[in-house]
Amino acid sequence: MSIREFNLLEEPWIRVMKSTGEIETKSILDVLFSAQDYMKLAGENEAQNAPVLRLLEAILLTTFYRYDVDGGPSEIEDVSDALDRWESLWNLKHFPKCPIETYIQPYADRFWLIDDENPFMQTKAAERGTEYKTSKLIGDLSESNNKTRIFQSRNLEGKEEIDFQEAARWLLFVNAYDDVSGKKSATLKKYEKETGKKADSPGAGWLGRIAQVYARGENLFQTLMYNLVFLKSSNEIWDEMTPCWEKARRDGERVQVAPPNNPAQLFTLSSRRLLLKIKNKKVIGYYSMGGDFFKSDTIQNGYFVEKNSLYRYVKGTKTKPSAFVLRRHDPARQIWRDFSNLLIKTDSNEVPGVVKWLGLLESENVLNSDAMIYFDTCSVQYGDKDFFITDITGDSLTLHLSMLNNKYKSYQVGVEDVVRVCTELANATGYLARNIAISSGASGDSVLKAESTKGKELFYSLIDPAFRKWISELDPEVNDFEFYKNNFFSVLKELTRKVIRQYEEKISVRSLGGCYFEDKHYSLPESINIYQAQVNKILGGEMKDAKSK
Repeated sequence: MSIREFNLLEEPWIRVMKSTGEIETKSILDVLFSAQDYMKLAGENEAQNAPVLRLLEAILLTTFYRYDVDGGPSEIEDVSDALDRWESLWNLKHFPKCPIETYIQPYADRFWLIDDENPFMQTKAAERGTEYKTSKLIGDLSESNNKTRIFQSRNLEGKEEIDFQEAARWLLFVNAYDDVSGKKSATLKKYEKETGKKADSPGAGWLGRIAQVYARGENLFQTLMYNLVFLKSSNEIWDEMTPCWEKARRDGERVQVAPPNNPAQLFTLSSRRLLLKIKNKKVIGYYSMGGDFFKSDTIQNGYFVEKNSLYRYVKGTKTKPSAFVLRRHDPARQIWRDFSNLLIKTDSNEVPGVVKWLGLLESENVLNSDAMIYFDTCSVQYGDKDFFITDITGDSLTLHLSMLNNKYKSYQVGVEDVVRVCTELANATGYLARNIAISSGASGDSVLKAESTKGKELFYSLIDPAFRKWISELDPEVNDFEFYKNNFFSVLKELTRKVIRQYEEKISVRSLGGCYFEDKHYSLPESINIYQAQVNKILGGEMKDAKSK
């Protein structure tokens, strides 16, 4: 007898937060139809929210590329259509039921979490792969079969079995971020032996390999709309949307596919072949093996399909041209330190597609330039060449929407200069920490490098809240930049004095008198004098008189 349970369109499984802070669990359709009533997604962690968001985006993109807001068949055919369709949705302030139900109901049978034939984003073929316990499925545990985590986020019963609601969320998480510890199936090993061909590794899950950036609004409807990028470039619409539920399921192991040419396809990429193990209506484990993958540094016709990532510039060689490639997050680096990567397009820098999209909407007067925009990052860190997950991190940055408009390029460049000054002051603080360590008798490259790093981290920890406040209050339509910048440099000056006071509080007798190191004398007073001179040089040439508008 056929078994079907827990349809994701109708059953509650997505966690959302109300403005009161209360958490509710809703189905896909309930979330879409009531998105304006919730602040945000509220899964077990921010990294889990990302693939859920992208699933919702895939439904919305496919729906509104084919239907108008009234539910009538109306394909987007040009840039003007795309902007008009997006603006019509934005002005409604909610997602209309008719077009979404008209589109998705014919595919309802592809959304059963438990199904003998077509379980959602799963396949029976996964039974050929590695069998895992539920503790590996749970992303904030990610516990392998061979090693138990010392510090547990839940008790034994809570990690041996979980309900369908939670399993659905972690299923998306594993598909998005899975590590590379999964082994080849016996079938694949036999094939390799017989043919002499080696199957490539699919690598970590797609979202684990990019520096994710998402725009966040005042409520979930705005967040979904901000990330609903209707154009692949400023003058070109997307190819046909092809989410996974519209295609025949692929069961092959470690299959290299052509790079997705539309976001609905990318957002529902099956990077793993998965199958949940069920007992007494609980998930007690799962099977996994390598799924679809593609070369992550591929640019198609000058654009990336992935619109929610930062890039890095790779200088060309004799055999390869210079190129932009998607990059990973550095968890030790605050997002504002990557301001130029986030907002400023140059010959050697590309900005995320979602940022360019919002800038276009602002310049077209679709969005109010007075609005605030929040950019959130989330990332998963791995150890030993992506063999296991070590941490999950996130960050955010608040800006006036007008900062995205290219007509305020001088403000963008000005902020980039301020970030550069902060970097120089952090490096100077690292040099101060190194010199003070030497004056106390420290030596050795690794020891001095560690002290320098601590000094930089100290400066960034002090400046971080001040910079975030400053950038969130900078409004190009109100503030004179030079005046506003000078006020912030006064804050920087005071923070360097605070740095000095913190080191003076840890004074040692030896550091006062100092010592010789590599034929040079070091002491606390000398180190502080050098630091003050560096600070004056860094800030002195930057501070100018300016009047507020």
